[in-house]
Amino acid sequence: MKKLFFTISLFCTVAANASCYCPSPIPPFHYATCIYLNSPASGSIPKIIIKGVKVEETEFAFHVKLLEAIYGEVNEDTLLFWKYETLFEYDGNTSIVCLTYLDQFSEGDTLILVAYRKNISDLPSIQKSGFNIVGCLTNYLYYSNNMVTGYIDEGISSMPYTDFVQMLQECLPTVGIAPQEETAAEIAVTCNPNPAQGNMVTVQFTLPFAAEIQVSVYDVQGRQVLNPVQHQYYNKGVHNLPIQLQQLPAQGIYFCRISAGNATGICKIVLLR
Repeated sequence: MKKLFFTISLFCTVAANASCYCPSPIPPFHYATCIYLNSPASGSIPKIIIKGVKVEETEFAFHVKLLEAIYGEVNEDTLLFWKYETLFEYDGNTSIVCLTYLDQFSEGDTLILVAYRKNISDLPSIQKSGFNIVGCLTNYLYYSNNMVTGYIDEGISSMPYTDFVQMLQECLPTVGIAPQEETAAEIAVTCNPNPAQGNMVTVQFTLPFAAEIQVSVYDVQGRQVLNPVQHQYYNKGVHNLPIQLQQLPAQGIYFCRISAGNATGICKIVLLR
C-alpha cells in the first residue's frame, strides 16, 4: 500500500477557538477531527464516520460497502465517494485532491472514513447522490485484524479498534457510539476455488468464538444476491461451507460476508462462466 499524506492546515483557525480533550489519537485521525466535528465551523451538513469495505472503483467514484456506522446516521448499504479530479478536471495542485486518495486501497480492503453527503446536480449522466471525505485531514484509516492503522510521512501508527471507538466516545460525547463487545474480532475467510468456474465454491472461515452466523453474497454494487446461511450455530474453530452459485446472475466479482455478532469477515469471489 502506498504511503498516504495528510495535512491539518485547514483547521488551524478552528483549533485556536475550540477545545477537545481526546486521548492520544492515531494519526492521521488527528484531534483536529474531533474539534471539526463538534464545531459550528464544520457547517450544518451532518458528518459520519463509517467502517466499510471498498468493493468497486469506477471512473467517477469509489464504492464502499457499509459494515458499521460508527458515528452519525447512514441509510445506504453501499456508499459512493466522488472522484473530484475526474468529475471536474482539477489539475492536481488543489486541496480537493485530498478527497480522492481511496485509489491507494484495493478492492476488499476495510477502511474507516470520515465523510459527509454531497449531491452532484450538474452532471446529468451519473448518479446524483454520493459522499465526500471530510476536508484535507485525510480522514480515512485502514482496518485489519481488529487494528486501526494510519499511514503518515513519519511512519505508521496503529491502535486496537476498541481503543479507537473509546477515543471517539471521549471526543464526541454528545453522540452515542456503541463500543464493540470484547468478543469482537475479525473472522478469517477464504473462498476456493478462486476464480470459480463451476457452480460451487467452498468458503473456509475461522470463528474466534462459538456463535450463530449469517452468510451473504453481494455484487460490486453492494446488492445482496445470495443469503445461504441465516442464524446457524457453529462452534469455535475452522469450518468449511459449500455455497451454490447457480443463482448468481452473471460472471464477475462478488463478495461473501460472514458475520457473527460484532465479528465479520469477507472474501472475494471471481466467477467465470
